[in-house]
Amino acid sequence: MTKLEVLSVERLSARWRVAPRTIRRLVDDGLLRQARFGVRVGYFWPDVWACEGGQPPEGEAEAYRAPLLTPEQVAARCPFAVSTLKSYAAAGRIPHRRIGAQTRFVPMEFDRWLLSWRVGDRSKNDSGGQNGGIGKNKLNGP
Repeated sequence: MTKLEVLSVERLSARWRVAPRTIRRLVDDGLLRQARFGVRVGYFWPDVWACEGGQPPEGEAEAYRAPLLTPEQVAARCPFAVSTLKSYAAAGRIPHRRIGAQTRFVPMEFDRWLLSWRVGDRSKNDSGGQNGGIGKNKLNGP
């Protein structure tokens, strides 16, 4: 049996790159369960992941413990604008996590998606359709 790790407000705030008040709001709204240890509070990984949208895939828990990336940080690592990343996430076209209204990315998960996009899976992951979002008429004429 594995030992359950408890995250402090400070550590969770750093992971999500949000202010501690955001964490308090998620707790108050019933979206994040907190554990009390006397006067101290903490958060268990399964509860953190549930708040983000679900448990990690089998065998990938360690990668899911890494600090999440903001859309701005991800945009610096790839050829997409922040607005494109946010719209892809909203449409479910790119793996992401949600912290309240904030979009965040698991580094390993994003890197895997970006590699599949670069290797040729662009027709599913790019701005739509075969031909990377360029309509048939633009490629072959009218």
